[in-house]
Amino acid sequence: MSRPARLTRRTAVVVAALAVAACGSPATEPTADVEWANPDAPDLFKFQATDLVSGEQIDGTDLLYKDVVLWFWAPWCPICDAEAGALVNAMAEFPDDVIVLGIAGLGDVATSETFIDDHPGVEGFPNIYDDDGSIWEGFRVTGQPTLVLINQDGESQSYSGGYGKNDIVEKVAWLAEG
Repeated sequence: MSRPARLTRRTAVVVAALAVAACGSPATEPTADVEWANPDAPDLFKFQATDLVSGEQIDGTDLLYKDVVLWFWAPWCPICDAEAGALVNAMAEFPDDVIVLGIAGLGDVATSETFIDDHPGVEGFPNIYDDDGSIWEGFRVTGQPTLVLINQDGESQSYSGGYGKNDIVEKVAWLAEG
C-alpha cells in the first residue's frame, strides 16, 4: 500500500471516530422547578428520565452518596453488544450496595428497548435513554461503551472500551475501597 493511501485511510478512521464522539447535542440546563431528591446536587446529576424497562422515573440526584456504575452504551454498537453480557455476569460479584444504571444514547428509544430485550439480564437494572446527549456530555463520555464509576464520596473513574467480566469486576472493586 502506498504511503498516501495509508494516510487517507488513517484520516478516514480519525474523522469517523470524531464524528461518533461528536454525536449528541449540548447539555441542557436543569429545570429549576423540579423537586430533586438531592436539591444541592451538582448540575451533572440533575437529570430525570424514564426507565426503559419498568417505566419508573429515575432522578439522577438520587445517585449521590452511593456507589454507582454508569454504563453508557449505544444500541447499534457491536462492542456494547459484547460488553452487555460481561456486565450482567460481573454484577453477580459486585458488592450488594452498588447501583448500576445503563444510559443509552446515539440511537433511539425503540432500538434501545430492542437491545435490552435481546440481552438477557440487562433488563435487571435500570436503563434510560439520553435523548439529547446531555447526560453523556455532563459525564464527559465521548464514546461507547464507557463505564463511569462514582463512589459514595463523589470520586469517579471512567473507562472506555469493551471489557470482559473479570475486567469489570476488577474495576468495580475500587468502589469498595472508599
